Amino acid sequence: MILGNSKKNIEVLKEKTDQAVKNQDFHPIEFEDDGVIGEIGLNFNALGKKFQVANEKLKEFDKIDLENKKLKEEIDKFKGSIDDLSVIGELGQKITSTLSGTEIFQKLTEIINSIMDASVIILGVADKKNRIKFYRSPDFPADLKSNTTVSGTTVAEWSLTNKIEVFLNDAEKDYSRYFYDPIVSLEGQPARSVLCYPMVINDQAVGVLCTISFRKNAYNDYHMNMIRSLMAYVSVAVDNSTVYEELKSTQSQLVQSEKMASLGQLTAGVAHEINNPINFVSAGIESLKNNYQEIKKLLEGYLELKPGEDNDAKLIELEKQKKKIEVEELLSEIEDLYRSIKNGAMRTTEIVKNLRNFTRLDENEFKLSNLEEGLESTLIILNSQLKDRIEVIKEYGHLPLINCFPGQINQVFINILNNAAQAIEGQGKIWIKTQTVDGKAEIKIKDSGAGMSEEVKNRIFDPFFTTKDVGIGTGLGLSISYGIIEKHHGEISVDSKIGEGTEFTIKIPLNLN
Repeated sequence: MILGNSKKNIEVLKEKTDQAVKNQDFHPIEFEDDGVIGEIGLNFNALGKKFQVANEKLKEFDKIDLENKKLKEEIDKFKGSIDDLSVIGELGQKITSTLSGTEIFQKLTEIINSIMDASVIILGVADKKNRIKFYRSPDFPADLKSNTTVSGTTVAEWSLTNKIEVFLNDAEKDYSRYFYDPIVSLEGQPARSVLCYPMVINDQAVGVLCTISFRKNAYNDYHMNMIRSLMAYVSVAVDNSTVYEELKSTQSQLVQSEKMASLGQLTAGVAHEINNPINFVSAGIESLKNNYQEIKKLLEGYLELKPGEDNDAKLIELEKQKKKIEVEELLSEIEDLYRSIKNGAMRTTEIVKNLRNFTRLDENEFKLSNLEEGLESTLIILNSQLKDRIEVIKEYGHLPLINCFPGQINQVFINILNNAAQAIEGQGKIWIKTQTVDGKAEIKIKDSGAGMSEEVKNRIFDPFFTTKDVGIGTGLGLSISYGIIEKHHGEISVDSKIGEGTEFTIKIPLNLN
């Protein structure tokens, strides 16, 4: 290209260059002018190639930028999912930390309401007999049921029975995918979006969660995935709750069985204890009857005497009769018989009262109780095993009344004292000491028995562990005792050495609510 210095050529060059850049059309440009004073060489072809390469690079950068934006969105979404799962993990741990079905549902409701629109939430829990207990929020008497509608509870039951998820975002239109009739819940208001998730553990349906919204398209895959993640924890919590309730029932039965077993072992002794005073009463009444007949006969003789008549012969005869029956001794004997009968009756009343106190069923109610009276009642029940063989040395510290389950505490006392009596062969001693230490009632029961090895001591509170012969001990007494004291937020410990006897220490808080 040849270029002159004329103004015209410069303007043409500028116009051609602008047009070439605009159209990206680069070709050599030639000018003819008489007044050319110099030459400028401009290679538009080389410049055009560089521009095209730069333009292609720019397009690549735009594409990369778009991909980076999409990647950032995916990363943010992934981070959000991780955050959600982290939150669910924390909340799931809270759910599995409780064994109450009501508390599980309350926490579950809070979580669901925080992540989705749920006008109605229904949790169904099935036991091993396939009986379903439903929890609902909001709490209302029951779903509307009729021959032409399907209730929310029915949806939950269907999902649980068939182990099939229900996912509807237009339930009024798409209900036929699952049911023959429309779904209605809460005072007849139509359900427009429905999620149901059956909880299955080891192929066993243990419960179901159903959320219902009154607006369309309330749920998506994100909500279902969140529910699935959450239900992993709820499934475990519900199953644990069911097992816990069964264990509580079994424990209650074991406690009663052990109590009846203890009473069965004590029946002969108690019968003997009652029989002794009853024999006093029975024998006393028979003697009293005979004495009464003698005095009655003598009294009738005196009543036959009439004023103004010659009664000398009759009086002489009555005097002989008085000497014969020894009236003075007879009256003294009657007084002794009366005291004996009274003591026997009072003793029997005391035994029955203490037996009733020992066996009372008060597991569900705390009561102010005197633990030292409980010890006394227990000793009376065990008297037949202790008397004439074991000396009981009591050192009571006059404990204040404390809130407890008295019947259960008495069960602990009789288990320990009965074991102490059985551990003593022949003559021996049992020491009972009560005192208040650091805000707790402390009861120490020590025996002069054979003691136990370290191995036995370490297992003494294990269920079904016993050192007694088959048929004598159940192995549950001390295990149940441990559970009872633990239930009272107390402590029970044992100290024993071979040949030095055994001492149990029980500590129960004085201020127990």
